[in-house]
Amino acid sequence: MFRKESAREAPRLLRSARLATCWVAAIAALLALCSPAPAAKLEVLHEFTGPDGSDPQGGLTVNPDTGTLYGTAIYGGAGYGTVFSLTPPLPGKSRWKFKVIYTFKGGADGSQPATGLVFLNDDAGLHLIGTTLRGSSFCDCGTIFELDNVSGAWEKIASHQFQGDTYDGGLPNSTPVFDPKTKTVFGTTGSSGNDSGSIYGLDPYNFDFTVIYNPAQHIGTSVGTSPFGVAVDSDDGLLLGTALKSDYAGTIFLMDFQGAGEILHEFKGPPMARILGRRRPWMRAVRCMEALSQAAIRKLAPTARAAE
Repeated sequence: MFRKESAREAPRLLRSARLATCWVAAIAALLALCSPAPAAKLEVLHEFTGPDGSDPQGGLTVNPDTGTLYGTAIYGGAGYGTVFSLTPPLPGKSRWKFKVIYTFKGGADGSQPATGLVFLNDDAGLHLIGTTLRGSSFCDCGTIFELDNVSGAWEKIASHQFQGDTYDGGLPNSTPVFDPKTKTVFGTTGSSGNDSGSIYGLDPYNFDFTVIYNPAQHIGTSVGTSPFGVAVDSDDGLLLGTALKSDYAGTIFLMDFQGAGEILHEFKGPPMARILGRRRPWMRAVRCMEALSQAAIRKLAPTARAAE
């Protein structure tokens, strides 16, 4: 009796063993794929000390001809932030050359450059265009500035001072983008409390400023408030961007250069980009599991078929 019962159980036990093998393989695959990658070599190019800047946040812009990097530090210098350059080492050398190329003075000159820079190179020389979060003679709500290098030295030649939500916007919140076809710099501002914000266009050669969108002033098709950055489609003359607030939980929109817009998507909850931006630890695990579970399934498929 004992021998006959064992014989009947053998196929079931074999299938269970194979299933257990599949689960072990699945767990091993997920653990291997989710394990941290080998650490990359990190090299510190410059350590800020305060007088040269503090808290760089806006990312880096590169001169494609020389490899020189340009960026901003929101604090430091005279207390109002700096613009800096970082030049690659000469052949046979290893040290990058750091230089403060502009120190903000506050007030009408601007304060707290928190976004990145636009780099332009033409027959007149090199140009950097950026924004400050604070400063302005009107509302302490930000500026747009241009630095030029014509004869080997950088100097500030122009600026636009924002006047607030009820006019041209304030608190610029994104790195400007340059459209080579129309030779226009586009950017966005947040809102100081009126659920406004704006999209602007700027001619970098004469600093003519245009308000393309401002819901508080009923300029442009309503696509939401506090627009946060735009991308440029030069061929079709369109701006693609997101708005952080609206009747919904945010929007993705298209808008032409004259302010006629269309909402492409209305978020029903916090936009995923905002959630990921908070860098919650559990989000890393969720992304890993979502991305890798499919890989594990593909890996296990031949084994599962063989076990059937």
